Amino acid sequence: MIINGSHGEGGGQIIRNAIVYACLLRVDVEIHSIRAGRSKPGLKAQHVTGLQMAVDICGGTLEGNAVHSTRIAYTSPRGDGG
Repeated sequence: MIINGSHGEGGGQIIRNAIVYACLLRVDVEIHSIRAGRSKPGLKAQHVTGLQMAVDICGGTLEGNAVHSTRIAYTSPRGDGG
C-alpha cells in the first residue's frame, strides 16, 4: 500500500494510523511526502520514536525512520505485502 503523507491535515496522524493498521493487518506500507505542506517537512523526533516503538512491538522492518525523512517503508514480518 502506498500513502501520500501530505493528504488531510498533513501531519503526524496519517503516519501513526498507517503504521498501526499495517502492523495489525500485516501488510506492507510506504508513506511518501510526509508532512510535505508543513514549514518543516518530514519526520520529527516524536514520529521517529513512535514508529520505532510500533515496529518493536509488531516486528518487521522500517526504512527511512529518521528525523526530517519524508519517506518511510514498512515491511510486515510476513513479508508478502498482504
